[in-house]
Amino acid sequence: FQPSKGIEFYPRTDNQKLLLRYLREGRQQVYSLGVVGSGKSMVCAYYASEMLKSRKIDKIYLLRPNVSAGKSHGAIPGTLQEKLAVLFGQTLLHFEKFLGKGFLEYCLASGTIELLSIEYLRGYSFENCIAIVEESQGLTEDQFEMVMTRAGTGSQTIYTGDERQAVEADKSGLRKTVD
Repeated sequence: FQPSKGIEFYPRTDNQKLLLRYLREGRQQVYSLGVVGSGKSMVCAYYASEMLKSRKIDKIYLLRPNVSAGKSHGAIPGTLQEKLAVLFGQTLLHFEKFLGKGFLEYCLASGTIELLSIEYLRGYSFENCIAIVEESQGLTEDQFEMVMTRAGTGSQTIYTGDERQAVEADKSGLRKTVD
């Protein structure tokens, strides 16, 4: 299955340009912090899509903590991947834009793009891949350490988040990591 050409992306702000530069430099750990709508996830999805289409990586992990942002909606029906797809909705829309719907569906079905909750990360190693950690302000210090220690050869880990949205600010691993 071949990736579609997708659409071209041009960073609009100085921060988006800086994020894309850091990613292209190959930095193993990159932090993309900012308010909702600042393009953090879009830039990351664009970069990861380009790396996957050019076969510079083998896999993309989309990770996030399992933290409620308010009232619980109860159990979401479906498989774990279907439940996580709800949480990654906007990011998956960005990937669809850059990869095309058919290729994105293929990548999800084949495991080339894998959706994971941080709580299931033990035992994983990141090799020749990009791991995008969405909503990283919800990670505890221990979870941050666990994610950071997964990074192996040829991998990049990108943390997106808005430290002002931390549910338990005093326990936010993001705040303690970037301070």
